[in-house]
Amino acid sequence: MKKLVTSLMVGTALIAISVPVFAEAKIGFVNSDRVMRDAGPAVKAQKKLEAKQKLEAEAVPAGDPMGVGQAVAKLKTQVASLSGADFARHTAAVDATIAL
Repeated sequence: MKKLVTSLMVGTALIAISVPVFAEAKIGFVNSDRVMRDAGPAVKAQKKLEAKQKLEAEAVPAGDPMGVGQAVAKLKTQVASLSGADFARHTAAVDATIAL
């Protein structure tokens, strides 16, 4: 009988100890997209990145990543306005630059 009472007391003590341990184990879900969207440093970084991308998009047209088309059009208008002597001098300067 003494063994039974001791066993019951030990069993009850183990159950009493184990219940709070299981109650503290919490499983949750973290929405990382929301955290990144709402976090202060993440919002600042996103705005800075968007501003940089906007500046780059304005500086270089999408279809002409090197800006070559723009430069060629500018040169054509400049060359069209040159007189004969200026045109010859400009052509010689361009040829000398290309030869380098």
